[in-house]
Parts: sequence; structure tokens; C-alpha cells
Amino acid sequence: MAFASVPNGNNIRNEDKVNEFLQNKSKSMAKVYLYMGIGLLVTALVSLGVGALFAGLFSNFNRVDTAYIAENALVAYITTMVISFIVLLVDGVVIARRAYSSKRSLWVPYIIYAVTMGVFLSTFLIAGIDFYTIGEAFGISGLAFFAMALIGYKSKANLNVLGMVASGFLFCLLIGSLFWGIFYLISPTLVYIFDIVASFAIMAFIMVMVAVDTYNIKRILANGCEGNVVLYCAFIMYSDFIAVFIRILYLLSALKDK
Repeated sequence: MAFASVPNGNNIRNEDKVNEFLQNKSKSMAKVYLYMGIGLLVTALVSLGVGALFAGLFSNFNRVDTAYIAENALVAYITTMVISFIVLLVDGVVIARRAYSSKRSLWVPYIIYAVTMGVFLSTFLIAGIDFYTIGEAFGISGLAFFAMALIGYKSKANLNVLGMVASGFLFCLLIGSLFWGIFYLISPTLVYIFDIVASFAIMAFIMVMVAVDTYNIKRILANGCEGNVVLYCAFIMYSDFIAVFIRILYLLSALKDK
């Protein structure tokens, strides 16, 4: 006859600690994606607003009596792009420096970064890319991003090794791009083939880094981090998603043009 074993107090306490640890990690990960979503929403709204504003102003090029409005708008837009680029660089450094500090919140620089990125992404609308293509790119980006993020979250192996290998291949690709002119002299077809290979290789590298970053974020959150650290993790995920989206949008636009 088998008798049910009576768990001792230590085992119960250990199980409670494990369950609490897993719940806290899941909550922190949920916060990461919530904050990432907030950043993406801000970027999307700013991109639509800025894109619609300047597209409307640029339409004055078609009329002689209002062409000066479009010319001034073009100067303003170029100036805005330059300032936005500088702000992105500086703000990225600020976010990285404040990540592990509890003195000042990351929310302000994070929102500034999201707003500035929205200004940059407005160029796709001004360039004439239709909403269907943008929506298609967003949907594909979401599926690809969360698939790789799931791999990174579930992986028990050290994905940093894979990240190093992917970085090595990307470096070799960049070295190969230095010989772009030689490829063109040999055959324009080689340039086209190299462009396709490079595009998909960069896409593959970005996808690998999504998994690697998710894996590292999982390890960071395992230490029970809160506050700015969680927001910094959201910033990393936000940046990865934007990189995936831009690349997929570029590939879709290039394929449709051809």
C-alpha cells in the first residue's frame, strides 16, 4: 500500500518562493511589453500627424501662387530631420546612462525618443508609401518579432553566442560592401544579387538580435529589477521592433516597385 508523503515546511516555503519569483518575472515582462506598446503608439500618432502636416504643405508645389509655402515647408522639414537625428543620438545615450539609476525616471527621455522616432518615420508617408503597405509591414513585423521574442524567452541555451556569430557574419557583409564598385564593373547583375543577399542577411541579423535581447532581458528581470530597468528593457524591445518594421517595410516597398 502506498502512503501519501507529507510535505515538510521547508519544501512548501521553497515552492512558494519559486511561484512568487515566476509571477514577479511574468509581471515584469508584461510591463516591458506594455511600455513598449505605449512607445509604439506615440511613434505611430506622431508619424501620422507630422506626415499629414508636411504632405499637405508640400502639395503647394503644384500651385504657382503658393509654391513659396512648400519651399519654406521643405526647409523646415529638413531642419526638423537634422534636429531629430541629433536628439535621437543624445537621448539614446541619456536613456542608457539612466537605466540603472533610481534617481530620475526614464519616462521623459523615453517619450521624447518615441516622438522623435515618429518624426523620422513620417518620411515613409511623405515618400508616398500607401497605408496598405505600411499596415502589411506592421502585421508581418509583429508576427516575426513576437515569434523571435518567444524563442528568446523560452531558450535555455546562451543565445549571446548566437548573437556574436551573427555579428561576425554582418561584419563580413559590411567588408564585402566595400567592393560594391568592383561588383558593378564586373556585372550589374552581381550588384543586384549582392543587394538581395545583403537585405535578407541584415533582416536575419535583426531577427536574431530580437531573440538575443529577449533572452538577456529575461535574465535581467530574473534579478527582480523594477522601475527604470524595466523601462530600459522596454526601450530595447521598442528599438528592436522599429528596426524590424523599417527593414520589412523597405523590402515590401522594393518588391512592389519591381
